[in-house]
Amino acid sequence: MITQQYSPSVSLPQAQGTPYPFTYQVIGAETVEVYEIDATGARTLVEPVNYIVLLAGNAPLYDQGSVTMTAALDPGTVQVSIERNTPITQLVDFQPYDRFPSDIVEFAFDKLTMICQELDYSKCDIKEEAP
Repeated sequence: MITQQYSPSVSLPQAQGTPYPFTYQVIGAETVEVYEIDATGARTLVEPVNYIVLLAGNAPLYDQGSVTMTAALDPGTVQVSIERNTPITQLVDFQPYDRFPSDIVEFAFDKLTMICQELDYSKCDIKEEAP
């Protein structure tokens, strides 16, 4: 179950080896991305070999985690953004007249919810209707 709205974790630069925590759910370390942001707002994706992701919780949906930089940040970095990038893939194959296991259904819907949250945050302008 997705229990909160998604927003990237943005922090000031810290000493190498200091963890940057994040409190949103992810489906694995490979879905965590790190960006360096300079004073002009330009974003640079950090290569995964330059950080370690530690996750808390149980697969397939981890509750939170932290990122620890293993290499120095680029000079001029004023913020570090820890973001989720859930793959837009369909990994669950429901068969007609077959069992409908709740844990598989829950994961499929959680993944779709995470993708929608990410789209809402960064890729489009979703408008909510007034009640």
